[in-house]
Amino acid sequence: MFKWYEAAAICYAYLSDVGASGHRDWRSSRWFTRGWTLQELVAPFEVVLYDCTWKELGTKRRLATELKEVTRIPEKVLLDPEVRLDMSIAGRMSWAKGRKTTRPEDRAYCLLGIFAINVTLLYGEGALAFRRLHEELLRRIPDDTIFLGGLSWEDKEFNEWAMGQETTTPGQGFLVTPDNVPCGLEAEINPLSRPEEGSAELAPRSQYGQSWLREDTVTVSMRMIQVCFSRTKAALPPITMKQQTYVELDEGSQAAIEAFNTYGPKLPGSPVCLGLLRCGPTSDKLLARYFICREDDGELEAHPTSVYRYVSRLEASYWPTMQCRVFHRKEYFKPRPYLEHLRDIQSWDAEKPLDGAFSNGWEWRFINKVKNIPNDEKSGLNIWESESYELRYGTSIWGLTINLGPDKTVTDVAPPDFHVQIRLEPPRAAELYVETARVSLNRRLAQVIQFHRRVPVTGGSAELWITIQHGLKQGRHCYKPLIRFRGFEPSGP
Repeated sequence: MFKWYEAAAICYAYLSDVGASGHRDWRSSRWFTRGWTLQELVAPFEVVLYDCTWKELGTKRRLATELKEVTRIPEKVLLDPEVRLDMSIAGRMSWAKGRKTTRPEDRAYCLLGIFAINVTLLYGEGALAFRRLHEELLRRIPDDTIFLGGLSWEDKEFNEWAMGQETTTPGQGFLVTPDNVPCGLEAEINPLSRPEEGSAELAPRSQYGQSWLREDTVTVSMRMIQVCFSRTKAALPPITMKQQTYVELDEGSQAAIEAFNTYGPKLPGSPVCLGLLRCGPTSDKLLARYFICREDDGELEAHPTSVYRYVSRLEASYWPTMQCRVFHRKEYFKPRPYLEHLRDIQSWDAEKPLDGAFSNGWEWRFINKVKNIPNDEKSGLNIWESESYELRYGTSIWGLTINLGPDKTVTDVAPPDFHVQIRLEPPRAAELYVETARVSLNRRLAQVIQFHRRVPVTGGSAELWITIQHGLKQGRHCYKPLIRFRGFEPSGP
C-alpha cells in the first residue's frame, strides 16, 4: 500500500471527526493517532485534507509546517517522501509514537513502508511482529540508532540531545520502538556514516560484524571500555581486554546506574562499561551507553542502563572491540522463570491443567503442583516448582513429575541457569526402575527439550514423548511441557 500511495498523483484524507457540528480543530483529529494513516500522510506526493462536510482544510504541501508540529515528521520528508530513507531508524520510529492500531501486529507492519523493508504478515503473532521487524532492520540498515531504546534525560550530558522533560521508563528496552523514543528526539539526526577507505577514523560497520536477535538478547560486536567513577573505589581488574578509563559522572546518573543494578540484573561487584553506539548529532560527537557487564565464555554479558554519555571519535578509537550479548528486553529482569502445566496437542492454549483420555488408550490426570521446596535431596535440586501427573494405560499406571529449579552450583553473584528434571516411575511398583531425564537450561536461549521413552504397558509397550519448550509469555520466561503418546506394540500375537 505504501507503493500505491507513493505512485498516486494525489490522495484525499476524509477527517470524519472534524466538521460543522463540533467545529473541532483538524489538528486533534484521530486520523493523526492511527498507525496505518502514517503512510497515508508520508507516501503520497500530495494529500488533500477534508472535514466531515467535504470542506477542504488544506493540502499536505501548504500545511507542511503545521503538520510537522502535529506529527513530528520533518517538513522535508512531507515534501519529498524519498528523504525519509536518509532519516535515522530512531527518528522514523518516533513518528509512530502514540499511534494505535486495532491489531497489535499492525504497530510493526504499518512501519514497513516507512523503512522500505518487507516481512511476512503473520496475524496472531502479537508482540513477535516487532521482533521480526527488528531482525530485518538489523540485517538491512546499518544504523546504530536502533540501539537507542529506553532513552532518559537524567544524564545532564545527554540532556541536550534528549531535549526537555519527556522521560521514558528506564530499562524499557535496548532496541528502539515507538514507545521508548522521546518525542523530543530530533528526527534529523542521522546515523554515523562510514569513514572513507584508508582513513584513521573508526572502522566501518563491516569490521564490527553482524548483529542478530536470539530470544531476548542482541548479539553484536561493540567497542566497549570498562569505566571507573572518580567518587567510587578502584575498579575491578578490567574485563575489556585489560583496558579501562576514568570518567566524571553527575550524582544523579551514577545513582541511576547503581539503582539499575540493584533492581535489574543484580550482579553485585560487576563492572560498569561504556559501549559505543557509533551515532551522534555531529561527526566528532558520538554517543555511548553505560552497561552492567560480566564476562561469560569470552563474551560480555551486557545489561544496558538508561544513562548515556557523549565521547569523541578519537577517544573511542582506542576502545577494544568486544563480542557482546545485550539483553534488550526489560522482562529479562524477572529472574525466575515459571513452569506451566502439562498439555497435549488439543489443549495447547488451555489456561488450566486438563485431565483427559486419548483415542489410543492412554489417560492422564493432574495430581498437584508444589512450589519452593528447598534442598530436595531426592532430586538433587533446589526445586522451585514441581508438577505431578498420573498416566494410565489399561492397568499400567505411571507417575510423571516435572521439576524446575536453579542450578545447584549457582552462586549469589550471577543470575542462575535452570534445570528441568523429568521423572517417570511406576508408583505402585516401587521395586521397578525409575526413569529420569535432567537437562541444564540456559534461559537466555530458546530451547526445546525432548524426553522420549518406550515403557511397558498392559499388553505390550508404547512410546511416551514429552517436549518442553522455553519461551516468553506476557513478559516472563516460562517452560511449557507438552505430552504425546504413540507407537503401541503388542507383546503377543
